[in-house]
Amino acid sequence: MTVNARISSRDLDDLHKHMRGKIDTWLEACVREGVKVKIYQTYRSNAMQDYMYESGRTRKGKVKTWAKGGQSLHNNIEDGKPASYAIDFYIVNEKGGADWKSIDLYTKAGRIATRLGMVWGGNWNGKKKDYVHIQLF
Repeated sequence: MTVNARISSRDLDDLHKHMRGKIDTWLEACVREGVKVKIYQTYRSNAMQDYMYESGRTRKGKVKTWAKGGQSLHNNIEDGKPASYAIDFYIVNEKGGADWKSIDLYTKAGRIATRLGMVWGGNWNGKKKDYVHIQLF
């Protein structure tokens, strides 16, 4: 894998092994508790992270991240392979698409993650809340 390319993955195999176990448990708990979620990002290359960071700053668009390449837990690599400590997810609506507005369901999914020992971006202090983000630590 070329690390400097703009690469983004949703493959669960691109999670760090400790994160993968937690996410598998989180996905099962979400199903049990009636929250339908879809993971849309696991690993991001530093180049992709920088590209996303430019959004709303040096490129048109909304601010998508507060971390530059190498500063995000999405960017972790071990032994030359992706090993992300973070995921981004969305709530799945009745039609199978993304529901970006149901804060109550994001909160429920986030509380499940927190209960399992992970950190949910919706609990971050200040204005930089990230309801779609879960990380290991």
